[in-house]
Amino acid sequence: MLGPALLSLPLSRCARLTRQRGHARAASRYVLFRNIEQAQADGDEKLASVLVHLHTRLQEELESRTEPALALLHKLTRTDDAPLRGRILRHFLLPQKAIKLPDGSEMPMKPGAKAATSTVSPDEFSAAVVDTLGKIEQLPVDRAMLVDTAEGIRQVAKEARGVIADGYSEAELDAFSEALQPAFTRLMR
Repeated sequence: MLGPALLSLPLSRCARLTRQRGHARAASRYVLFRNIEQAQADGDEKLASVLVHLHTRLQEELESRTEPALALLHKLTRTDDAPLRGRILRHFLLPQKAIKLPDGSEMPMKPGAKAATSTVSPDEFSAAVVDTLGKIEQLPVDRAMLVDTAEGIRQVAKEARGVIADGYSEAELDAFSEALQPAFTRLMR
């Protein structure tokens, strides 16, 4: 278990250390995750809540330093709520055709004005998925775990395909699907 000294380490300092070093070691993230599990098993909800918050902040800091498409994939695979994933996908994958106002309403762009490009293109997102699947395939873990992880990514890719179908041409949709098919076929067989 983590000691009180580490728990008192301010979140801003953790974020600064992550930024300075450029990454957080996988081992430290694993230790943090195991401590979350242990706190939950012990029924220490307060400690578990603090550790989950620390884990979330660490993940957000790492995502801010990652290529946008990979950061988006990572965020989506950590999000359990399907409607929220859909909103995130629309925000990042679709070109912006309106300006969102603080009150939640939207102000449409002038007719004929060019829509802002999407933060992540379908090609970039499919490349991030294929690259991630390739890395997952190389992990020395149980085959069932690989397939389970790939299935979670496949669900995200299916949801992304639905968003892409709403905002892009049939050719772009087909290109997205065709880019993903070999990687999923290879891993899910």
